[in-house]
Formats: sequence, structure tokens, C-alpha cells
Amino acid sequence: MKNDPFPGVSDAEMEQMISRARLGRVNGQIARMRLIDGEDYADIAASFEAKDHISRTTASRRMKGIIAALNNAR
Repeated sequence: MKNDPFPGVSDAEMEQMISRARLGRVNGQIARMRLIDGEDYADIAASFEAKDHISRTTASRRMKGIIAALNNAR
């Protein structure tokens, strides 16, 4: 992933950080798809059901809060 906010962190360590951060269902899924799987925001948005109303822009905006929560969970 370009511009990795957590260089040198393994997938297993990232999964532990996501769990410790208690991000919730939607943000947790966004975090896993982006930071572990390296998915693009458009692919992340497409993976959600219509009831969640997640667009590419929403996923991108949520990542700012997710990264802040993950930094606090370190």
C-alpha cells in the first residue's frame, strides 16, 4: 500500500492493533481491508451492503479517525 501509515508493522500486529482499538464493525472492516489487504477505497465501498451506506469518500474520510485510534492503541 502506498503511503503506509504503519511501516514495518506485520499483518498479525496490525490485526492486534485493530482489535485493541475497538473500532466497531464498519470501521474495523475498513481498517482490515485497507491496512492488511491493501484494497482501494472503491473496492472497500463496494464490499458493504446498501444498509451501511459506505461510499469511496466515506471510507477515505473514516480512515483518518481509524488511523488516529490505531495510533492511540499502540
